[in-house]
Amino acid sequence: EIWVKAGQPDKALAWAERGLKAFSERPDNRLRDFLVAAYLDRQRNDEALALTWVQFDENPSLQTFSKLHAVAGQLGIWPEQRERALTRLDDSIAREAAMTNSRKPKPSVPNHSLRVEIALWEEDLDAAWVAAHQGTCDRHLLIALAGKLEAGSPEDAVSLYRRVVPLIVEDTNNAAYEEATRLIRKVGKLMKVLDQSRDFGNYLAELRLQFKPKRNFIKLLDGVARSTEYTR
Repeated sequence: EIWVKAGQPDKALAWAERGLKAFSERPDNRLRDFLVAAYLDRQRNDEALALTWVQFDENPSLQTFSKLHAVAGQLGIWPEQRERALTRLDDSIAREAAMTNSRKPKPSVPNHSLRVEIALWEEDLDAAWVAAHQGTCDRHLLIALAGKLEAGSPEDAVSLYRRVVPLIVEDTNNAAYEEATRLIRKVGKLMKVLDQSRDFGNYLAELRLQFKPKRNFIKLLDGVARSTEYTR
């Protein structure tokens, strides 16, 4: 960076390449990003793309996926690179789920959280919905997806909120109970729009039966029931 500020970009590039080679076992992605930008400036496009792919392969994440999007988009080859990335991600998810060891003696349900996160970033709600139902998914992503589905697909939003609520309640603390209650109220509003108020009452009864030992949660649930009856 000092060489760049001094108007010596070639020396900056040489120093960065030396640094990456010297610390190949402990690379810093800031150095890689610097090199990617330098390579693109010099039309060394294959090297820029390859170095971006290294980051994605090492650590598949929304951040590294978005880096691929930026570089491949600049080069005009994003559609094929996107398919390649998603295929690798699917393979990685499947391998991780199938992996067994002393701590994980049996295969697990595939975790599609990252696939859902990417679909949300791309604003592809259909893809996010499909991925969310292909395995497990971080509940915060499910809540985010439900929020985006409320306007156009309220039934799907209700389905996701109902999927998440028990997971939150099982955290067994007052903060979790309050979060679950907030989502339950959303379910109530959506079901009212869908003319399913009676079904919402049945849903509350099911929750009360399922979590009867959790007294603090039941108190909050009773509050939801009272307010629902008042506004019905």
